[in-house]
Amino acid sequence: MKSNIEKLYEVTNSGLDIIKFYFPNAKENGHFKIREEKTPSVSLKISKGVWLLIDFGDDAKPKSPIDICMEIENCDFKSALNILLNRYGVQIEYINSLQKPDFEKRQALENEKDGDFSYDKNQNFSEYELKLFGKYVTEDVCIKYSYYSVANYKITKNGQTTIVKSNEKYPIFIHECDSFRKIYQPLCQDKSYKFFYNGEKPKDYVNGLEVLNLAFKELNATDADAEASEEGQSDSNKKEKRLPEVILCSGERDALNVAGLGYIPIWLNSETAEFKSSDYLQIMKMVFKIYNLPDIDDTGIEQGRQLALKYNEIYTIELPKWLRLKKDHRGNTCKDFRDFIDFSSNPKSFSDLLKVAKRSKFWAHIKMKDNLKLEINTVFLLYFLELNGFYKIVDPDTGKITHVRVEKNKVKKIVNAKQIREFILKQLVERKIGIDVRNLVLNSRRTGVSVMDDLIERSFDFKDFTHNSQMLYFMNVDFELNSNSDIPLPNSFSRNYVWDEDVIKYNWKRLEPSFTANYIPGDKRFEFKIQHTKSHYFRFLINASRIYWREELEEYASLDESENLIYKEKNKFSIDGSRLDWDMQNEQEKHLLNKIFCIGYLLHRYKAASKAWIVWVMENRVTSDLESSGGSGKSLMISFLQNMVNTVRMDGRNKKLTENSHFTERVSRETDLIFIDDAYRYFDFDSFYNCITGDMAINPKNEKSWSIPYEKSPKIVVTSNYPTPDINSSAQRRTLLTVFSDYYHKMTEDNGYLETRTVADDFGYDLFRENYDAAFWNEDYNFCVDCLLFYLHTLKHNVRCDPPMENVNKRINRAIMGEAFLDWASIYFASDGTNVNCFVDKNEAIVDCRSVANLKNLTAHKFTKALNAFCKNTDYVEKLNPSELCDRSGRIIKRVDGKIEEKIYIKTIGFELIDKETA
Repeated sequence: MKSNIEKLYEVTNSGLDIIKFYFPNAKENGHFKIREEKTPSVSLKISKGVWLLIDFGDDAKPKSPIDICMEIENCDFKSALNILLNRYGVQIEYINSLQKPDFEKRQALENEKDGDFSYDKNQNFSEYELKLFGKYVTEDVCIKYSYYSVANYKITKNGQTTIVKSNEKYPIFIHECDSFRKIYQPLCQDKSYKFFYNGEKPKDYVNGLEVLNLAFKELNATDADAEASEEGQSDSNKKEKRLPEVILCSGERDALNVAGLGYIPIWLNSETAEFKSSDYLQIMKMVFKIYNLPDIDDTGIEQGRQLALKYNEIYTIELPKWLRLKKDHRGNTCKDFRDFIDFSSNPKSFSDLLKVAKRSKFWAHIKMKDNLKLEINTVFLLYFLELNGFYKIVDPDTGKITHVRVEKNKVKKIVNAKQIREFILKQLVERKIGIDVRNLVLNSRRTGVSVMDDLIERSFDFKDFTHNSQMLYFMNVDFELNSNSDIPLPNSFSRNYVWDEDVIKYNWKRLEPSFTANYIPGDKRFEFKIQHTKSHYFRFLINASRIYWREELEEYASLDESENLIYKEKNKFSIDGSRLDWDMQNEQEKHLLNKIFCIGYLLHRYKAASKAWIVWVMENRVTSDLESSGGSGKSLMISFLQNMVNTVRMDGRNKKLTENSHFTERVSRETDLIFIDDAYRYFDFDSFYNCITGDMAINPKNEKSWSIPYEKSPKIVVTSNYPTPDINSSAQRRTLLTVFSDYYHKMTEDNGYLETRTVADDFGYDLFRENYDAAFWNEDYNFCVDCLLFYLHTLKHNVRCDPPMENVNKRINRAIMGEAFLDWASIYFASDGTNVNCFVDKNEAIVDCRSVANLKNLTAHKFTKALNAFCKNTDYVEKLNPSELCDRSGRIIKRVDGKIEEKIYIKTIGFELIDKETA
């Protein structure tokens, strides 16, 4: 018979397919690369019918396909073999996925009634059958616990009798219990028929209890005659002996192997069945200790934790953590005692686990000479705290220790030891534990500060996102948003951990989406439609996107004031008012969609290298660089997001912000967003540029500096009344702009506004304050969920929603020029002046600008940039330096009186170039 390894190599082209699975560029002939290197240093050779990999860049030792799997999957030989057997569908010697029982169906006999069930046992167990149960299971163990090998079983229904027969490769077992029988078919592919019951099965039945009862009776029957001979000893006064222990197992296979090792097991009908108090008390009368042997998957760990807390004298046996790194013959993660014995060759290893089993009852009377002294068992105390979620976390970057309590997936910070002691005392009161134990806790140093240092160290995965998904956590529900679903996917128990302080402190209920936005690839646009505006936050953003509000509410207003009032009320939160033409409505819609996109981007924690953006929120109104309008609601848009993401806020008006080398000290790996509010005109953009595209340096005071890797660093958003200071193409690629209209504004004597309008004026109260209704919060959070879903959907099309850029570019150009240059150029290159539509000496223009505009430090490079910006912003200018006048370098070079001079030519709209030389 071929071995499993031989079968594996037979179906994988002598192992070549396995090698190419891990190294797709592997070649049978010649060298290839498996790492970054100038010259390929890896080759293959075949030896004894198996392909081997030789890496001359390493130790040049030939590696088999299984060796490669062990190295890459970080597992041992057996686990690697199981992974590969499962991956390539190899039928393992004793587990054949195609194995089936033999069936026979016939008319029911006269003595066979509907509902009848019967079976025929085999005389013995085969070696194969025992192997399925585990290596410590013998035929005697099976019979002792009423397990039998079945030749067949018969079921009669509707006048038909079905006979299911076992065969050499498809065993059937039956477990005979008091009032019912359990039929077990371990190789059945249909899980619903893997086991079933016949008879009346009690709800919470304890298997193995009859064996325990018998062992207890036999123990107390020993020396019965000697005890009876003791004068005056009555049955009521006789003290019964107890057995050393019983092991509560998670299933029959575990239980039978425990029995094979010489212990008495008990087990329930399912991992989640209730272990009743009456059963617990009955069993404790017969044994000194009850051990629980739970699985170490998530369900098993949680069930074991609950049982250990419910019955504080139960000892929990903890299977080693390395077991989770192993794979069984199906390629599944190992989790139970049956898996443990497969990887542990020494039977003594189980007794070693018993020695270190722990219970949650952490106090006991210790015999001290002539009396008993109540003492705390520190190991058990720490276990009790671990069961209740108390741990310490060591920051890998700073070494700082944070003490926490975990409840389900919520992680809450503990400030001091007093909180732990108060918890312990509260638990003792709830369990009605005596005053002596409570005094012990109060008076013991072990429950003081030292207990915090001794808490079990644990790390938690707080990652709540992938490249196309994001978790959100509310008080009543955790759910996932992803690019493949239009609705949140609720998690009853999330595998992701979250800091308690990051849980949104509201109950959440899904509402109908606020809008729809479908991308039309051919038109490269979104088909956007507002469904409802229940969200106050959404309404506010709609008005903040009304670029043409003055045209709509002032220039196009009716002479009838009552008609204006009706129009305003009807379009109070609207971007498509009937007074606006389609182009205006469309531009406002794009501004709104851009804000929605930015909100979604900031709420998505994932940082793609191709989307390394800083969000810059600015004004749409074109003003001088000395004029700061403000009051448009920019900060309010970002401030709301602080309710949903962990935010570090910085004062953008602080001109010395980045001069402080510790300005990032409040930032941590838990920070989702850095919010720089109200950045001033000459904000130090460069100091944040590296943070946008690379790792973020953190330099706390009096501590060692460290850095957050790019993919884990926070996103950055800036609000400002000004455009970004840095306008080079690289910076623009890294900047995601969002633009606010001046719909909300403050009237002054010289700004031309007819009134002051604030956000509170539209709603009658301040948003997001103490008088804000819970229903309003829910509507706003639903809108943000819609924004996040929209952003995730854009990832599939790899599109970015920028705002309409006309006014943005004007503001950027004005910032490039500066007011002094603009004033000079408006006169020097006036439309009716002598310096347009003709060649102007560039050096002369620069000298004049320096003198007239008082720009002493103006360089030729800055002059060129400013002049370009002036021409782009000036309506009567058609072109600066028309191409037909330029040389290959894009410059106009003339020889004048034997000297080479560079010229400027500004062509106005409508002027026709007649002669290239004399133009």
